[in-house]
Amino acid sequence: MTGKMPLVVGLHFIEWKDDEAKYRIRGNILRLNEEGVTNFTLSELDLSYIKLPKVKFNGSSLTEVNFTNSHLHKAEFKDIHGSSLTFDTDPGISTKFKDTGLNQASFQNAHIQSSSFCGAYLNNADFTDAKLSRVDFRKAKLLNVKFIRASFYDVEFERAQVDKDFLSKLERWNITGRFNIDHYRIVKQPVRGYPGKFEYFVRKKI
Repeated sequence: MTGKMPLVVGLHFIEWKDDEAKYRIRGNILRLNEEGVTNFTLSELDLSYIKLPKVKFNGSSLTEVNFTNSHLHKAEFKDIHGSSLTFDTDPGISTKFKDTGLNQASFQNAHIQSSSFCGAYLNNADFTDAKLSRVDFRKAKLLNVKFIRASFYDVEFERAQVDKDFLSKLERWNITGRFNIDHYRIVKQPVRGYPGKFEYFVRKKI
């Protein structure tokens, strides 16, 4: 076996990063979810490129966990404390991941800092009451996403795909923290090959 062996204490999985590890940890998480357990401590783990649809991490502590390109459709991350998490989507991956990603995932009341959702598929995701600090949503898909009463501190949305009224929604949702809506604008772009159809993206004002 290569890589570090895990430190496993109760529901703690720490510093185990080889391929065998991710699938054994995945199996343990799904089995415990079936028993009603959702609260885990995960640290320095590679959980990229695996299928975890509808998984529940509610109330978990997640630090330096890599979920890049993983299938997390309808996953629940409610009430988590997360730091240095990676939910990026590689644009070169197969379409089976593009159609799932984090669509319909829930991050309600999550506390997330220093984390990346670059290119992530977050359509219909819910960040209601979430506290987001130094979180990167560049080039993410954010159609029908909810940020109701969320707190933003150094949150980046450049080139994220959104609904055309995304910025006005942020105003109605009573966003708090340090985020200036006036620094952004929505850009309308035609969809190649579909006459009369348009997409909308967040851009910073020059």
